[in-house]
Amino acid sequence: MALEDPENDCGTKEEKHCDSVQYIVSLFEYVFIAIFSWECIVKIVSMGFIMAPNAYLRDGWNVLDFVVVAVSWTSLIPGISNLQALRTFRLFRTLRSVTHVPAMKVVVTSLIKALPLLMDVMLLIGFLITVFAILALNLFMGSLRRYCTDENGTPPESVDDWQHCSHTKGGHFCSGDYPVCTNLGKMSANPNFGITNYDNFGYSVLTVFQLTTAEGWTDIMYRTMDATTAGSVVFYLIVIWIGAMIALNIAFAALESSWGEVEAESREKAKQEHLLSPTSKPQQKQKSRVIVLIEKAWIKLEPFFTTIDIAKTPVGKFAKVIVESIIVERIVLCAIVINTIVLAVYRVGIGEAEQKATDRINFVMTIIFAVEMGLKLLAYNPRGYVRDSMNMFDGAIVTVSLVELVLSNSNRFSVFRALRLLRILRLMRSWTGLRHMLQGLVLSLKAATSLLLVMLLLLFIFALLGKQLFGKKLKYNDQRYNYDDFLWSFASVFVTFTGENWNSPMYSA
Repeated sequence: MALEDPENDCGTKEEKHCDSVQYIVSLFEYVFIAIFSWECIVKIVSMGFIMAPNAYLRDGWNVLDFVVVAVSWTSLIPGISNLQALRTFRLFRTLRSVTHVPAMKVVVTSLIKALPLLMDVMLLIGFLITVFAILALNLFMGSLRRYCTDENGTPPESVDDWQHCSHTKGGHFCSGDYPVCTNLGKMSANPNFGITNYDNFGYSVLTVFQLTTAEGWTDIMYRTMDATTAGSVVFYLIVIWIGAMIALNIAFAALESSWGEVEAESREKAKQEHLLSPTSKPQQKQKSRVIVLIEKAWIKLEPFFTTIDIAKTPVGKFAKVIVESIIVERIVLCAIVINTIVLAVYRVGIGEAEQKATDRINFVMTIIFAVEMGLKLLAYNPRGYVRDSMNMFDGAIVTVSLVELVLSNSNRFSVFRALRLLRILRLMRSWTGLRHMLQGLVLSLKAATSLLLVMLLLLFIFALLGKQLFGKKLKYNDQRYNYDDFLWSFASVFVTFTGENWNSPMYSA
């Protein structure tokens, strides 16, 4: 689906404008339809269609799958109009991946369970938008069509130079080469290709909805102030305060409440299943493949590291006294700060003398960190050294810095220089507040992984949907903001998800 071209419908390779890639994609469509149809038939035969207690159509995900398969076969019937609209139903098949990831299933279940409460919130938001739209219709109807013109009623040649104006005190008064305030009359005279206005209920609702998202609301407010009075700012402040701040936060609170309930139910269900299982054993946290491989490698290398206990030798004891000294710790912290400052000095057009000075300082700092690493290896043995995750982190940066230092004449390895900036994270050892904040951030990221996966899945679905609906169809197509292929469609949908300039492609559509 991501490789399909919205303008190419390849039934056969001989069709006009059908290239080889699109022809292969169309063949794979038949293959996937056959595979999913076979899966559907097998499930119906084994589970029953609808009458049995655990029948195929008694599961919501199976109903979705059955509808997608049926629509896929319908799209193959010759003479079916609006074929692209039918094919968009295939996008919902990607939701089946949710059932295979328990964490994602919890998120989706939370969203589904929150729908009744969200419907109440949506009704509240819809009611507020309707009220504000009717109010704006009565206050500002037709005002955004007024512009400063010349004596003949002609505005400036460039649309960017058009200036709203008002006949009342408190708005903008025309002067100069365009002294007349004229109502141009036509709908297209409104801003943003005639879309932003309060001339009828539909456009008023759309404009107020844009205000509640807080995207571009200041531009509309300034236009309205110029076209009416400065007092119109009160209307916009109320809309932003109630619509964009209070109502949307109520929706977020509903989602959070539902999520907590579903997580509690999932934990309780898992606990009961574990207790009822006759072969239940205490669950052990599964280790990743990387950790398993590291442990296997350590078993083989452990005799080499434990043959001689360097830490118990006089050299090791002396090294331990040095690395645990407060003075040495402060020297290393100062070196980290100096290392960060040196990295900030690099710039385009740096002088030769300054470049040499920074390189020498970088060399000294790298040697200091390498000596510290060597002393810690002597003081704690390699086995004790790698037990501390911060030591492993610092050792990796020192190794990369030494590689970059040896290959400093090669531009290919200059990117390693930026990795030295990560050494500033070592300040966490002495900065307790920063350490706690970063630990909380890591825990939050782990908890939000399932939510991020669901968001990525939604991005994928809407990117494919945007490519099907708007591919090569936008009136004012932007080279960096379009739906012509999957890559740009994904980027455009991601920008829309962030709420940044989402209304611009709406105007183009």
